[in-house]
Amino acid sequence: VYRDKTMGFSPKEPVNLDYSFSRNFKADPVLLFRTSALTFNSHRIHYDLAYCRENGFPGLLVHGPLLSILLQELVKEQKPNAMLKSFKQKNVGPVFDVDTFI
Repeated sequence: VYRDKTMGFSPKEPVNLDYSFSRNFKADPVLLFRTSALTFNSHRIHYDLAYCRENGFPGLLVHGPLLSILLQELVKEQKPNAMLKSFKQKNVGPVFDVDTFI
């Protein structure tokens, strides 16, 4: 998440989407650390809570690719006999480990 340090963090309003199923999920520090290791992403914003708080963030930032995986797993869970032909995702705001999402 890149932002001017003089600006405070202000999350955007949730996007209202028409969907037929959902699941609440909350990322934990271990999952985020493992995702960082798996994707070779060494940015501290994903695993160092003190660093995040020093920089004005409410918690650890959840990886975009992890959000993609979780969304695809949700579809697989809810529609086990369906085949996903394509997948498109646009992240419109940050998700932190303190948030419940999907």
